[in-house]
Amino acid sequence: MLRNVRFRRMEVESEWGRRIRKRYVVFTILSDKNLSKRDVESVITRVFKDFYGSDLLVKADPQLVYYEPRLMRGVIRVNGLYKDQLISVLGFIRDVNGVKCLFIPVKTTGTIRKARRIMERLEKD
Repeated sequence: MLRNVRFRRMEVESEWGRRIRKRYVVFTILSDKNLSKRDVESVITRVFKDFYGSDLLVKADPQLVYYEPRLMRGVIRVNGLYKDQLISVLGFIRDVNGVKCLFIPVKTTGTIRKARRIMERLEKD
């Protein structure tokens, strides 16, 4: 039992012995048509897998935590070690199911609360 606990602890620590933290990337989409949450989630996963492979996709674990279809803004949670890869993937997305679009990463934060505050501030602008 003790060995199992130690193994689990090693999974959540980086090679330097620190805990791997999640990061939240706030993004906005420029497009003529509104996109659904399912479409956005699938295109991010597909493009990430195409560029970096399924191994890195599993390690990075990008998840669309929050998405507002009306404003076309959202928050993606990702493993902190792979946030730069996620940001580069967002820059390569130009088409979602035949709809031309542009994903713009706005800010990266450490908490979902701060990410939501940033989105609220963007709504006012």
